[in-house]
Amino acid sequence: MGWLRSLFSKRKLIYSTFNEADYMSIMNKLDAEGVPYVLKSKGSSMYLGSQWSNLGNPTEYNFYVRVEDEGRAYKAINQR
Repeated sequence: MGWLRSLFSKRKLIYSTFNEADYMSIMNKLDAEGVPYVLKSKGSSMYLGSQWSNLGNPTEYNFYVRVEDEGRAYKAINQR
C-alpha cells in the first residue's frame, strides 16, 4: 500500500466527476494536449453490462496529474 500512497502523493487531483460524459470529455482534452494522468475510479459494478448498473451508486472518476503538469492540465480542461 505504501507504493500506492507514494504514487498519489506526487500527484494532484485536478478533476472529479460522477458524470460519464464529463469523464470522457476531460480524458479526451488531456489526451489531446499530451498531459499524462492517472485515473482512479470507484463505484459499483454489481450489474455490469446492464443499463441500470450505476443507478443509486454512480461511479466516481478522479483525474490526477503530476504536480509539474498541473498548469497544463487546467489549461487543457478549460479549453472549449
